[in-house]
Amino acid sequence: MVSSRRFFCLSVASATLVGGCFGRPERTRLDEIQFVNEGDAARTFEVTIEADGEEVYAETRTVSPAEDEPIPVVTEGLPDARGPLTVRTTVGDAAASHTYEAGRCFGLLVEYSPGTVVYFSNDRRCAGTPSRGRSGR
Repeated sequence: MVSSRRFFCLSVASATLVGGCFGRPERTRLDEIQFVNEGDAARTFEVTIEADGEEVYAETRTVSPAEDEPIPVVTEGLPDARGPLTVRTTVGDAAASHTYEAGRCFGLLVEYSPGTVVYFSNDRRCAGTPSRGRSGR
């Protein structure tokens, strides 16, 4: 028969291990950002990304109109963090923000049309994050 002290120690150790697995948010990874400027003049995109209230990425990029040049794509230095990611973008007077749920790996297209910023995202297969098969905002 197991002593009550041993049972207690095993219970605490098991609860700690299981709590560690379930208590930590899943990783969220952004693996690409594309910038699209549907305006008729070059625009400056200011993008910040936060994880758990802390800024984990910032980018300022001047983008020519989409019909003049290829769409700029960023793949380096993008966040891979625990929990949800909040993306905020400002282009002139237009601004938008969106929080992407934990556990996703996704690509993001940030599109500016005069007076509006819109996000389009698509889920990807990335190591360490489940594929959820969704697209849209």
